[in-house]
Amino acid sequence: MRRFPIGTILGVVVSLATLLGCIALFPRLLYPETSFEAVTDMAKRLELQQAQRALENNARAMLLQGFAGLLLVVGAVSTWRQLRIARDGNITDRFGKAVEQLGGDRVELRLGGIYALERIVRNSPADRLAAIEILTAFIRTNSPAEHPGPPDADADPSRPKEETPWLQVRAPDIQAAVNVLGHTPPATEGISLHLPQVDLRRVYLSRARLVRPRMRAADLSGAWARHAHLVHAYLRRTNLDDANLEHSSLVAANLSEASLVRANLDGAYLQDAFLEGANLMGATLRGADLTRSVLRGANLVGADMSGARLTGVDLADVIVDDSTRWPHNFTR
Repeated sequence: MRRFPIGTILGVVVSLATLLGCIALFPRLLYPETSFEAVTDMAKRLELQQAQRALENNARAMLLQGFAGLLLVVGAVSTWRQLRIARDGNITDRFGKAVEQLGGDRVELRLGGIYALERIVRNSPADRLAAIEILTAFIRTNSPAEHPGPPDADADPSRPKEETPWLQVRAPDIQAAVNVLGHTPPATEGISLHLPQVDLRRVYLSRARLVRPRMRAADLSGAWARHAHLVHAYLRRTNLDDANLEHSSLVAANLSEASLVRANLDGAYLQDAFLEGANLMGATLRGADLTRSVLRGANLVGADMSGARLTGVDLADVIVDDSTRWPHNFTR
């Protein structure tokens, strides 16, 4: 049998006594007792007394309605708090289970954990930062650039490049984690939480395939992402220093103000790309296709663009020096 604390019982008794006292006294204070001795007509006196009682009863009814409304509000707030506590507990359980799945031996378990964290990223702004940090740590730990992973054309030159499997085939868990990070809701979608910087330094993402990823101000310095598919990527102010993006597809990508110092963009597809204000010091773009791209105000000091296609490229206000290498017979 459940026992209620003495304090709770006393609180309820005091509250009920206060309510009854207010119901009994408040109407009389609002409408003080009036003497009708001066009224000689008994019918008129009775009518006035009934009117007095009616006013008191109306005041009591209004008071009871007010208390009832207050109780409804208190009940609604209490219910909302209980639901919030239950929801937070559910998210905590899901979070712990997702992290446990990430350490599983089977790829299906790891994928389940990644997609569980994706739901947390989208539905729980308070846990978003932790979930993103866990996903980035998972990628850095399991796909470092120092250890290219499964054999492919990058690790085995004897295999034809066209037979190189996409990342989603040879490492679906890494591909899924990158997809989640690339489609994190921006802070403008009714969320005041400041999103953390996506830290993917020196990771191996060769043949990664991302559909319109958004990684503003991410750190991908030293990343190995040859033959990656990053069409319409939003990588504004992203750090791609020393990154290997050889033969990657960056068509219509937004790389404005990005740092691409010493980046390898040989043979990359950069048609209609936006590179305004980008830092390409010492970058190599040999044979890259920059057709109709915007390089306005970009730093091209020491950049090697020999063999690149620059048809319709916007080179207004670019920063160059004698070390900048242009395609043969090209004049700005």
